[in-house]
Amino acid sequence: MMTKPARKRKPRYGFGMPPSTAKHLRSIPVELDQSALDESGRDEQTVAREMRAYWLAEQVRDGRMGFTRAASLAQMPVGAFLRLLGRLRVPVLEVSEDELLRQLQDAREAG
Repeated sequence: MMTKPARKRKPRYGFGMPPSTAKHLRSIPVELDQSALDESGRDEQTVAREMRAYWLAEQVRDGRMGFTRAASLAQMPVGAFLRLLGRLRVPVLEVSEDELLRQLQDAREAG
């Protein structure tokens, strides 16, 4: 019996930015005390990636950006970005009470 070769797992942040977006990247310096960085046990690149993801999560929270675009800009798979939004308690779907009631009524009538 032949076995399939193991599939390579995609890196957690393996979704690079689209070329059209990459040319518009801008670096923003952020001052952070060295002791805070040392205590975190994280390197500068990891902290920068986390700060970018958290800032983009706030853009989603404030309604300035959709979660799929924010995930792309964070260079994260959508599922990983949605988990981050969940941990930060950022609502992903904004549905009015009237719309929710209409959808429930439609579902009851359909089933």
